[in-house]
Amino acid sequence: SKTSSSPIEYANIQDKSKSIGITSDSLGKFRLPISSKNTLLTISCVGYENTSIHVNPESFVVIRLTPLVSTLDEVTIKPKENPAFEIIRRVLANSEKNNPDKIFQFKANHYSKIGLNGEILSYLKKSTADSVRKIDRGLFIVENLGDFYQKNKKQKDIVKFTISNFPKNYP
Repeated sequence: SKTSSSPIEYANIQDKSKSIGITSDSLGKFRLPISSKNTLLTISCVGYENTSIHVNPESFVVIRLTPLVSTLDEVTIKPKENPAFEIIRRVLANSEKNNPDKIFQFKANHYSKIGLNGEILSYLKKSTADSVRKIDRGLFIVENLGDFYQKNKKQKDIVKFTISNFPKNYP
């Protein structure tokens, strides 16, 4: 800033002629490629006056922003009711209507994915764990995609599945 010479973090720097911009880092630094001479940059940051400067390619510039001197009216923030409470009230009000035991029939899409990472190796026999370590990517086990049906309180789950990326000789 112009008054303290301290860096201004997260200031917005724009080259409006090319519609490109960047934000300064936590140390107030930024790098914006400039391809033409006398490029106009516009710099803005909350709490500071906007400013514009002309720069040339490969130039290093120190930009100083002037703090805004203004006062804000006092604001009192009061919490509203947690929105989850309204959702829970609606769930409870409709619990009888949405009881799966009282629904004559329904269909729902179903997807699940089960994956294993390297932690599983500590639970396997040493010989199996050694062969699994040779795989150069994560261990992926099962992926299910299907439909779940219920009619007359009888349930049926129709699933297409794949098993992949696991050793062929897994015990």
